[in-house]
Amino acid sequence: LVILLFGLISWRRPTLAADSMRASTWLTAAKVALKRPVFGAGPDAFKLAAARWKGDAMARVVGFQHSPAQAHNDILQAAATLGFPGLGAYLWLLTALFFSAKAELKNPAQRETAAAAAGALAAVFVQAKFNPVPAALLPTAAALAGILAPAWPTKRFSEPAAKAVLAVLALALLSLFLHGASDLRLRSAEAALAEGRPGAAAGFYEKAVRLPFSSHAAGRYCNYLLTWQLRASSLDQRRQMLA
Repeated sequence: LVILLFGLISWRRPTLAADSMRASTWLTAAKVALKRPVFGAGPDAFKLAAARWKGDAMARVVGFQHSPAQAHNDILQAAATLGFPGLGAYLWLLTALFFSAKAELKNPAQRETAAAAAGALAAVFVQAKFNPVPAALLPTAAALAGILAPAWPTKRFSEPAAKAVLAVLALALLSLFLHGASDLRLRSAEAALAEGRPGAAAGFYEKAVRLPFSSHAAGRYCNYLLTWQLRASSLDQRRQMLA
């Protein structure tokens, strides 16, 4: 009944520009996944890949200078940015979470709590099929998933395994730090642009791009260069842009 009602509302609702953009974004994400099936475009690099492989349908909706930063579908986002191995890992996680929730719902002692957590995660799951999940919601979703996860008996890691886990955590912290440093430089660049200092903005963009794990900065720097190149009406203005 709910599906039929939703279909009736969708049929009667006029088609919006956002619908065309979302459909063209899905097609572009599928194209990116097929072009990069093993490693994908890379985490947080969908915008760069979409700018390269977007078709005429998306160009008509968003223009040739703009590209969406997300695939507006978590499955396609995983396939496009992480490749099919990453997509398989993501689907395995969703499958494991589904069976954990199913088991907890059968437990009389945990049924009410599990039902609330599973309902909230189901809403996030549906929303993720049409729009990116807000970053502020991810910690809450992780906590709800922890409620549904079974309690595994604790085991002592072997020394090589412990070192591998520590190495992965150290790499994750390093990437998080470098990503934050890149974002700070991007904010400085945008502030310089707002103040009418394109030369200073270019310097901040270059510093952001030089940092590792900053593919998002490279995309914004390219957009900046293209925008000011089109705006510059004389050679002197172009020199001032890069000064």
